Amino acid sequence: MLAASLHSFITVSETYAVDDNGLLPGTSKIKGLPHLPPDFIWPVGALFLAQFNLAELAPQDILQRLPAAGMLYFFSTPILPSELCSTTPEPWENSSSGHIRKAV
Repeated sequence: MLAASLHSFITVSETYAVDDNGLLPGTSKIKGLPHLPPDFIWPVGALFLAQFNLAELAPQDILQRLPAAGMLYFFSTPILPSELCSTTPEPWENSSSGHIRKAV
């Protein structure tokens, strides 16, 4: 049943970079800081997850469901552990450590 609902998907492979210095602006990537246009308004309370350059994804988009150019950004608003089930607030652990991943 699930397989029948999957009409298309895009596979992303990763290479690791120590930081953003070696990545050109507009490169698809996971983590780090996004390459944003000057007029972009950061979503309140959101964490950056990934950005994808649609021109880089176009060869994978065999059904051509995405625009051929532009950027696709992913953000997430974290749910604090205290918001899940605890009545005592717990400190939010920053998970910003780790590598920046260039997604292609």
